[in-house]
Amino acid sequence: MRVLFGILLVIVATICYADCEPQALTPAIETEPQLLIFVSLSMPEQSLKLWAQQAEKIKGKLLLKGFVDDSLQATIDETLRIFKEPKADFLVHPEAFEKFNIDKVPAVVIANPDNCLEDDCPVPAFDVVYGDTSLEDALNKIASDGEHHQKTASDFLSLYRRSHD
Repeated sequence: MRVLFGILLVIVATICYADCEPQALTPAIETEPQLLIFVSLSMPEQSLKLWAQQAEKIKGKLLLKGFVDDSLQATIDETLRIFKEPKADFLVHPEAFEKFNIDKVPAVVIANPDNCLEDDCPVPAFDVVYGDTSLEDALNKIASDGEHHQKTASDFLSLYRRSHD
C-alpha cells in the first residue's frame, strides 16, 4: 500500500507540478470512524452495482483485495465495463482485508480511523457484517448488535435513509 501511495503521489506530483499547493499532496488524516465495504469484482455484477450505489450515497469506500490478473489496467477496464461511470470510491487494499481478517465478501466494516504508518500497528476497533444483504440491513445489524460502533452505525443509517428522501 505504501508503494501504491508513493506511485500515486508521484503521478499526482507529475500531473500538477506547477499548479498544486504542497498540502494537496499530503494524505488526509482520518478522524471519524470509516465505513468500508469489502467486495470482489468476481461477485455478481448486479450485486456489485447495488453495493456501489449504496456506498456512493453515504461516501462509503469499496475495497478490493487485489488487481484483476495482477494488472492495474485490467482492473480499471473491468471496473469500467461493469460500472461504466463509477461514482463510488474503489480502493485496492489487500492490507485492510488482512487487518480486519476479511475472508469472504461482501463484508461491511465500521472501524476507527487507522492513521498509523508503522508496520506493527494495532487493529483499530471495528464491527463487521458479512453477506449479500443491503447496506441498510448491515448498518441496522451493527447499530443493534455491534460491539464498538453502534452510534456510528446509527448515524450512517440516518444519513443513508435521508439520501432516499
